[in-house]
Amino acid sequence: MSAKSFIYLSEFIQKAVGGDLFEVETVDDYSKDYHKCTEEAQQELRENARPELKKYLEDISDYDNISVCGPCWWGTYPVAVFTQLERLDFTGKKVIPFMTNGG
Repeated sequence: MSAKSFIYLSEFIQKAVGGDLFEVETVDDYSKDYHKCTEEAQQELRENARPELKKYLEDISDYDNISVCGPCWWGTYPVAVFTQLERLDFTGKKVIPFMTNGG
């Protein structure tokens, strides 16, 4: 699978069950160089960073089921995903995690 396989998976899920898509995008781009990107991701994880996002999803009250799809970076989601998730109220929601891995 390609490095962007999580996008394919997200779109597949969306088409299968309906719903909306929201893409987490950081203000500062990650390196296009694979090795440098993995170093950046590892440093963010070690620092428990929460990078600034270009836009935020503010409200999920209209949804019962939330799918979170992303790549596996160092055994977890990219920390930018947590920047978004920590802002939301998941009370009463069913959260379905999906993760892709290029390995």
